[in-house]
Amino acid sequence: MTISKQITIDAPADEVWRVVAHDFHKADQWASSINRSTSVEAGPPPKSSPLDAAGRACDTSIGGIKEQIVHYDEAHKRFGYQAKGEKMPFFVKNLVNNWQVTEQNSGSAKVDMKLNVELMPVIGTVMGPMMKLQMGKLLGEAVEELKFFIENGKPHPRKVKAMQKAIA
Repeated sequence: MTISKQITIDAPADEVWRVVAHDFHKADQWASSINRSTSVEAGPPPKSSPLDAAGRACDTSIGGIKEQIVHYDEAHKRFGYQAKGEKMPFFVKNLVNNWQVTEQNSGSAKVDMKLNVELMPVIGTVMGPMMKLQMGKLLGEAVEELKFFIENGKPHPRKVKAMQKAIA
């Protein structure tokens, strides 16, 4: 199962790349589904990566998730990470999220996100469509929140509400 999301952000590609890749461990600053994120040593950082660690741990609305960078290309502004969660459904065999940032002629940047989820046969066929709907909504919100964060220099109202809820 593949879920793709694209969005154009009114900011230079280098600025967008800094937020999604160089500040990979800081997704909790802009994504409402992530309550807290920190960098973790999940092995050595990939070649050409300026990152100190090859992964991050996230406390999310669906439990703890550990993400390890599986490929990274600084020159072409693309990377991918594998995610494993404590509450991930048993029928999810593998989950890899790939990101690419591309400079547009107007000085804006296009962000392409492609989530590849490998599901167990049979039950994955039954549960896949519902999971695709839920994940599609979550990823759609994430790219919208990323755009807002970069263009406005502050978290999306949905993120602000999630932060207030977490404090209460």
